[in-house]
Amino acid sequence: MHLSSGRIDYCSTKVPTDEYDGGDSVSPATVTVSYVDPITHRQERLSFYVHPKLSAAILERMIKIELDLDFFKTLDLSEFTSLPVANMSKNALLRMNQALLARLMATQETNDTA
Repeated sequence: MHLSSGRIDYCSTKVPTDEYDGGDSVSPATVTVSYVDPITHRQERLSFYVHPKLSAAILERMIKIELDLDFFKTLDLSEFTSLPVANMSKNALLRMNQALLARLMATQETNDTA
């Protein structure tokens, strides 16, 4: 399991596949986050595979994407295009699509009444 050394933005709950771009490769680090599941109220853990030089801001954003149930509800429509969808879990993708659909439907209803 290796990452291209240039993929310093890599942060995902998915185990990375070996990637080589002709350059150097690095082994990803693992960051484990403990949290209380808002539905079951049990302590859970979620592991992220990250590039060793990943910035704290990118890690913080991915933690919010994966664990904050309201994260997508607060985004502007334009912000959806910059999300790291290739690195997101299926659950996060589902929540993103639901929020985006709700936002688009609300925009359509506003346009229909205008």
